[in-house]
Amino acid sequence: MRVSKAKEFTKTFFNIIDLIFYSVLFYYFLNLQYEDYYPVKMEIPNFTQMLNAHYKAFIISVFFWYIIANNTKLYGIEKGTSFFKIILTSSHQVFIFIPVLFTISGLKQLPLFESSNILLFSLLIFIFIVITRLMNRIFFYKEKNNNILFIGKNSRSNEIKDFLLKNKLGNIYEISSSHEEFMSVFDSYVKNNKISKIFIVRFNLLPSDIVKHLLNLCEDYQIEVNIIPYSINDNIVAYGINYIKGIQVLKIKRYPLDEEINKFIKLLVDKLISSFVIVFIMSWLYPILAILIKLDSKGNVLFKQKRTGVNGRIFDCYKFRTMHNDGTNSIKATIINDNRITKVGSFLRKTSLDEFPQFFNVLKGDMSIVGPRPHMISVDEQYSKMINRYYFRYYIKPGITGLSQVNGFRGDMNEENMNDRIRTDIFYIKNWSFLLDIKILVKTFLVVFKGDENAI
Repeated sequence: MRVSKAKEFTKTFFNIIDLIFYSVLFYYFLNLQYEDYYPVKMEIPNFTQMLNAHYKAFIISVFFWYIIANNTKLYGIEKGTSFFKIILTSSHQVFIFIPVLFTISGLKQLPLFESSNILLFSLLIFIFIVITRLMNRIFFYKEKNNNILFIGKNSRSNEIKDFLLKNKLGNIYEISSSHEEFMSVFDSYVKNNKISKIFIVRFNLLPSDIVKHLLNLCEDYQIEVNIIPYSINDNIVAYGINYIKGIQVLKIKRYPLDEEINKFIKLLVDKLISSFVIVFIMSWLYPILAILIKLDSKGNVLFKQKRTGVNGRIFDCYKFRTMHNDGTNSIKATIINDNRITKVGSFLRKTSLDEFPQFFNVLKGDMSIVGPRPHMISVDEQYSKMINRYYFRYYIKPGITGLSQVNGFRGDMNEENMNDRIRTDIFYIKNWSFLLDIKILVKTFLVVFKGDENAI
């Protein structure tokens, strides 16, 4: 099956022109920085000197641009993409990229760009992306003879046809995949209607002689071939191809974090954030809280508890100690007005500061920054018998914060609350995206600053 050359060309083309525009813009704003913001006595360097001084910042920023673009599907924008989706995708890309620019700029001895210039830089990129994608979209509608043939049909093929017709993406033709009709009709459809693309439903059910004839004819006439697989599971996200001794094997990719690139992005963000917090926050916060905890009550500063991690693996979860140790802390869940909680512990819980040692868990690889909260083993044993698909929440690494927590499903562990937690955790796993993690982190910061009424 031939991959659409036009689609690949479009993707490559936008990768190149975006990189060129970004490079020119980057150099232009560096010149502005030297001219308007750096010390007066500083001589403006030539291009080679500027390149030597800032090439690392440029490479890092470009690297993160394409990492983010993979998540926002920026280079998945096609010629028929709606105006609204172009605006939305471009906004997501630039919105997430702005903090990256601020971070890179702040790491330099002198700021790479002033704050106002970073915002202007981002605005110009946004305008460029929207204009170039809209031009591509307009060009698409001028294309002629975009005739599409469907062989066979099912509910999924009907959805695709409706989309193509609604967006005026081509003229639709249909024929049955039965052997008798197909052999007599297919050739004339291809030749007389100038078919440019075909969609085959249930490809594996076609007889081998039809498959051979179909592919040979499509190759002769340079026709793009697409297959619409049948799935009984609506939760399936995509299919991937594996090769075993040169033989193609179709692999079902059920959820976003089954994708290797998504795993890499989440792992990279985990390591970067946890390292930053440990070096720049925990280095001074830990001693202060340790002194307060010690002055308030007897016992260790840190509390270790066995909890369930990814794939059911047990690990030691770290927290600042917030309770008097009566021997039940590892087996008895916290309740409202729990008399085990210390005065300092109450404050730590309300502000979620007690969770900060878990950044060490993230650095070790036991946890993620965002994910379903890990429960005590006793809680797992209790609720796994009551709630369907309870253990599905351990399909990925547990998190310091999560979608359930920022939606208020934390605190007292009653059955209704736990049902809401599990339902939300499953939604997070099925719908994970880098943007969703960012939203959860932003909500978490707001909760930390104003305090959480549901915390106990």
